[in-house]
Amino acid sequence: MIDQSTHEIEAKIGDKYSLCIVAARRARQLKAGYPPLVEPNSPNPLGIAMAEIAAGKVIGLQPEELPVTITEEEPSIADLLGDLAGIHEETDEEDDKLISLDEELAQASAALGALEDQADEDNSDETDETAADDETEADDSKDA
Repeated sequence: MIDQSTHEIEAKIGDKYSLCIVAARRARQLKAGYPPLVEPNSPNPLGIAMAEIAAGKVIGLQPEELPVTITEEEPSIADLLGDLAGIHEETDEEDDKLISLDEELAQASAALGALEDQADEDNSDETDETAADDETEADDSKDA
């Protein structure tokens, strides 16, 4: 059990978010097998981590703030409009390619449809011939 309130421990770290991050990272280390830095009062790794923070054995390090520097000048409106014109030209070329591909697909579909129609006609002709042969055989068997 933690002897101090989280508000007191929070004051040692800085804020609740940082306390949560530091305690969670330390708890993961304890679960991975790192030895506790204080005598544990609880088997819970998070409780041990909070006790270590309260005892001052674990501290949170603040990352260094990097200065923000802008190395490039902001582009002018003319540059931005020029970039947009280039994008529009590329889009027109891509649209032309897609239209030609659509036309090729339509032609291929039409050719496939014609082949299927021809195959259906051939099958129906064979079926008609087979039916005629069957009728002839039936007539021959009646005559005999």
